Amino acid sequence: MKPVRAFLFLVSVLSLLFLVSFYRLKRSQEQLHVPISQAPIEALLNDEDSIPEFQELDSIAHSDSLLLLSDVLEADSVKAEIISFDDLIFAPTDSVRFTALTERLHSLPGTKQQVRIFYYGDSQIEGDHITSALRKSFQARYGGKGPGLIAPDQYYNPPHQLIMTLSDNWQNLTIKEMRGENRSIVFRNALTVSGDEPAWFRINRLRFLDPQADYNQLRFFLYCSDNSRVELSNSAQPVFQTQIDTIDQVQEFKMSFNETPDDLKLSFSTNDSLWVTGLSLESETGVFVDNIALRGLSYPPFSSSDRASLKQMSDKLQPSLFILHFGVNVVPYFSENYKAFRYQLNRQINLIRQLRPDASILIIGVSDMAHRVEGEFVSYENINQIKQIQLELAMKNGCAFWDLENYMGGPGSMIRWVNTEPPLGRKDYIHFSAAGAEQVGRELARILINEIEYSQLTAWKNN
Repeated sequence: MKPVRAFLFLVSVLSLLFLVSFYRLKRSQEQLHVPISQAPIEALLNDEDSIPEFQELDSIAHSDSLLLLSDVLEADSVKAEIISFDDLIFAPTDSVRFTALTERLHSLPGTKQQVRIFYYGDSQIEGDHITSALRKSFQARYGGKGPGLIAPDQYYNPPHQLIMTLSDNWQNLTIKEMRGENRSIVFRNALTVSGDEPAWFRINRLRFLDPQADYNQLRFFLYCSDNSRVELSNSAQPVFQTQIDTIDQVQEFKMSFNETPDDLKLSFSTNDSLWVTGLSLESETGVFVDNIALRGLSYPPFSSSDRASLKQMSDKLQPSLFILHFGVNVVPYFSENYKAFRYQLNRQINLIRQLRPDASILIIGVSDMAHRVEGEFVSYENINQIKQIQLELAMKNGCAFWDLENYMGGPGSMIRWVNTEPPLGRKDYIHFSAAGAEQVGRELARILINEIEYSQLTAWKNN
């Protein structure tokens, strides 16, 4: 074989090996997060007698929890029926709506401000599904670049054409493994301990995909139990290093770049233990939709965390809107009343209010789902019951509500979404396809932006 041909053959083989490895890594992203058991879920969703069984993940021994229990488990004073329209539903007593979010968005031009939307969800939003389309619409309208806040774990994001890997000397711990000591607003903690080699995160741009300009600022959050050292390199060139004294509270570090880095490497060395609680890839100004996917959960577990640490992180990030998109993990388990689910969801809403009193909350109703009955797929008959609980809690707590199942087309809609061309739902009849998630994200963006623009116009007329 001639030298030129041999060289071309070698390049082809190496390219093929890279693409195969890249595909395998992409596929592995779909299975990165092991579902978190919330105790036997049947117990979680049934009557109040079962609530103590949830103590392993989320103890209800706190006095503030017990004060809420009798109030939540009784019939709510605020009732509302699901009605057929696609826009947001606001509580009759909610005169504030999205005022803070609207004011911050419209003050962005000419400032160095950031506006954040925390989007918490279950497996429906994994892989930046729904949130990528929502973020794209908001950033096109109000400015901003980058995916925003991400968990310190293996990460792949096609819309932003970047991938994050990490060294073997990290332990990524779930909420259950943290046993009430979670300090991360994304509910993922990466722990490294003293050792011979530094622990590192590496964030690469996928240059063969011809990526466009994206984030130009990195923020990361950590705490440590003894003296530690942090170093940052860009394309193997050192750009930042600092020594951290013993700290037992969340610390933030921020670095800006002239353009989107191709190859960032964050290295950490510690004398004892060091925890990274989140990273954000962003621009200095603009709006960010932070995808916080919690597979297997039915609500974001704020009550299973160190509240002071969550407060510190939320104060630094200053989210203006919390979106709670859950329910698919509740539907398969039938219950007469779902009292414990109601209690826990209400509890998390109250804790969000404590963290960010001025932030708005949007609850997204559970989407349509189908299962096989006597050989045919039919929608779960309890979806409206669960959706009604979500709506009632939204109205009771002054939150907004969006009826996603109604937008899909009502009962039986997931079957139709699966059978469209291209399919908008996956063959499990639970999750959206990439095209379906894109459609949901765009519709949600349209509804939110319409509300924000209407609120701004109303405020302008009143002045």
